[in-house]
Amino acid sequence: MIRPKRILLDECMHLSHQSVFPEEFTVSHVEPEGWKGTPNGQLPIIAHERGFEIIITEDQGFIKEIVHPQGLLIPILVIAGKNLIAHNFPSLVPALVARMNDGMENAIYFMGIRKKIRKVVGDLPPELYEIVPTDYAAT
Repeated sequence: MIRPKRILLDECMHLSHQSVFPEEFTVSHVEPEGWKGTPNGQLPIIAHERGFEIIITEDQGFIKEIVHPQGLLIPILVIAGKNLIAHNFPSLVPALVARMNDGMENAIYFMGIRKKIRKVVGDLPPELYEIVPTDYAAT
């Protein structure tokens, strides 16, 4: 279990979202890293090799390109709900930070609109993912 401090934002996330995290986090985006257009299945490998500890994405198809989700090298957080990213992402950060500080396994995490999450999760075995409530608080 890790407490991610090095965050990689996928290309579907706004570059400006790098600045909404507290100072204890190092946040980068695939574009300045030169990884824009990298296939989703390869991005976790490259990110892990470069020392990133979590990928945050809004790309709901991301998990479909992960060949072996049970063999993930780093956690992946999928935000379900386009309007959450465009307008409300900063309001999700406190819950996300609390969850990261509580420790994360190398698994797939979902945060956002439950109806959209259920659609994205599909047939993914429940032991491979967790839904993070937007009001998550570490206990």
